[in-house]
Amino acid sequence: MRNLLFILLFTVTSLTHVVMSQSKSSFMEEEKIAYAMSDATQEQVKTDSEKVSISVYDNQLYITNATENSIVEVKNMLGETILTFRINSSREVFNLNLKKGFYIIRVDEILQRIIIK
Repeated sequence: MRNLLFILLFTVTSLTHVVMSQSKSSFMEEEKIAYAMSDATQEQVKTDSEKVSISVYDNQLYITNATENSIVEVKNMLGETILTFRINSSREVFNLNLKKGFYIIRVDEILQRIIIK
């Protein structure tokens, strides 16, 4: 009886050790994943702040964070190109002198719809 109790106690202790080591391993894996995700989130924030920004105010087009020598196209809603500009620096301002309406701005692969009021 005493031997049986000892074996049972040893078995429970061994299983507890295995479960705890697996839990610790699982916890460490989850911690690694969380750390990797936080790095990815920081990288995402960094890339979001470097995206090209296109805005219009008072019939002027403001473009920031665009690469030099990029082509800016202003198109009407039919897709016809009305104006074309070349970007010389990361921050540019262009006078549009457009009539009221909706237009599409294209900078490299970025398309944005604007409204001239």
